[in-house]
Amino acid sequence: MTRHDRRRAAPPRPSALWRDEAERARLLPRLTPLTPDELTDRSPSGRRHVLDRLTRALAAERRRGRAGHWSYSLARHVGLVEALAAERAAARPARALSPTADADASRRPSPDKKKRRGS
Repeated sequence: MTRHDRRRAAPPRPSALWRDEAERARLLPRLTPLTPDELTDRSPSGRRHVLDRLTRALAAERRRGRAGHWSYSLARHVGLVEALAAERAAARPARALSPTADADASRRPSPDKKKRRGS
């Protein structure tokens, strides 16, 4: 078997956010082994489990890349990064889009401009 015969098709690249549940259910198992039950579990613990799996898979892919391992795949690495970003964005609570919420956020002092006591 030649080197070209062993190559697999590159995993598809997910967008910054999943278009729908079908796309998520189709792409995530290609990047990391997840059961259908794990994919449909939308509870906070279920989301954490999927995020943990993606984080571990990305760490393993990075290790393979740094070691120059023959099984490293740049396409899979990029897919894992984007899938992790999409899952993190989906796990974040939706921010209120009211004008008062934006005004309150702009009045808060930034962390680097906190007043120091005793100076």
